[in-house]
Amino acid sequence: MRVFTIAFVLMAFIMSGMAVWIDSDPDSGHIGVGAGPDGQFSIGVPPNGDYPYVRELLHSSYRHPSPEGAFFSLWVDSSVVYSNSAIIPFMFPDSASYIDGHNVVPTILDPINSWLHTEWFIVADPFGNDSIRVTQILQPIETGGSGTVVMKWIIHNQSSNTHDIGFMLYLDTKVGVSDTAIIVAPGVPPSDSSRIFPDPLHSWEVPPYWEAFEGDPTDTLDDGLVARSVLTLPPNTPPDRIAFGDIHDLLGTYWEPEVSMPRYHDSGVMAWWYPVTMPPDTTIIIQTSYGLADSTASIAGIYGMRLSFPHNLVVRGCELRPNPFSVTVGVTNNSDSTVHDLRVRIDLTESDYCTLAFGEVYDKPVTPASVAEGAMGFTFFDLEIPDPPLVTHVDHFRFEAYTTDSFSISPLFNLGMQGTDYIGPEARTIEPLWGTITSDPNQIIKMFIRDEDSSVDTMRIFFGFITAAGTLYADIRYPELSFRDDTLYFEPPEPL
Repeated sequence: MRVFTIAFVLMAFIMSGMAVWIDSDPDSGHIGVGAGPDGQFSIGVPPNGDYPYVRELLHSSYRHPSPEGAFFSLWVDSSVVYSNSAIIPFMFPDSASYIDGHNVVPTILDPINSWLHTEWFIVADPFGNDSIRVTQILQPIETGGSGTVVMKWIIHNQSSNTHDIGFMLYLDTKVGVSDTAIIVAPGVPPSDSSRIFPDPLHSWEVPPYWEAFEGDPTDTLDDGLVARSVLTLPPNTPPDRIAFGDIHDLLGTYWEPEVSMPRYHDSGVMAWWYPVTMPPDTTIIIQTSYGLADSTASIAGIYGMRLSFPHNLVVRGCELRPNPFSVTVGVTNNSDSTVHDLRVRIDLTESDYCTLAFGEVYDKPVTPASVAEGAMGFTFFDLEIPDPPLVTHVDHFRFEAYTTDSFSISPLFNLGMQGTDYIGPEARTIEPLWGTITSDPNQIIKMFIRDEDSSVDTMRIFFGFITAAGTLYADIRYPELSFRDDTLYFEPPEPL
């Protein structure tokens, strides 16, 4: 009896500690994310033909049994930090709490929405009667030859009290084999010096995005991995403060970071969203993203250009993605003196579908305002496709970097767009007849499924059945569904 008891306890411990992971595409995904039961997670590039192993974008492989590349903390009522990492309450035992014991939905894989889902109750009653509910969603998506992970936290105050809620995100960057990845933001010179934004001394605001480089960010021929986090492009929620530094220094930050931190040898990023007053029964959503940077192209000239943008837009969920998207332009001053008026202009005259996103302009200065000999300035353009093409199409655009007396013009760049005429499978109910009412609580539903794509994988078609008790989501692997004689049968597991 003792042997069986030990075996049972051991099995329960192992099963409760299992992590789950998901790729943006099961066959050819460009990005993947994995999370443990406590919601700590990591992000990386899935294996492929050239690299038969996971290439990391955060510390530890996302397919590791205990991914530990990122976690979050909530700052509640300016008094207590609640974190899903045990290291924060270990470092601040008097003012931080580990929410693992409040975990009400350990990380699960949602196959319908293709994301990882974790939930907690924190503050007061951990069973949720008078508490704050936190839901974490991690969704890997393809972005046209690249990929990113959408990170979303839904915070709902279901207590009877008003709370002030601040949010912190910790990312332990490791890009490829480099645990000392140099972190770069537009208009900020590449450096291993710690940075905190906004920085009034240098007139640096919170950047629109940041990138972490496996190799040398100033070497346009370096083919190492580049990771990118988009901060300001909707629907992402711009942080109020962000820091690049040594991950160990960042972990020692409770809420207010040191104004001056040393150079970093194990790079990391920490972002803050300042407290929001939440009355009872209110919700806030914090969203950001991190993944593989877009493909790059380099142009020589007196003002050399390095461009980064998604070369192919793809259809996912009947939508063109990414849309809108950003084109990043880094301009290297190859002249023999500092320039003070360097600008970049985008030319869309050869484009059939691509336009400037709302509020964007065709001509922009680079930052910093003065670019020394051999240094690089940055700018970016937000573009969108308001009316995507029905058939696959290639659009074109070019850039010009110029000052009052010199300029460099890029060739036309191609932007591929997958046609959106494919709208997915269509279903037609044949029993019971459309518009009829049945009194049978165990009514079997029969339907015909039509898909113009004859190569569609039926194992990847999902269904939603709306019942009085709610909506049941299923795919063909569920026992309630079966194909017989070219007909799909749905047999409810319990009376509808």
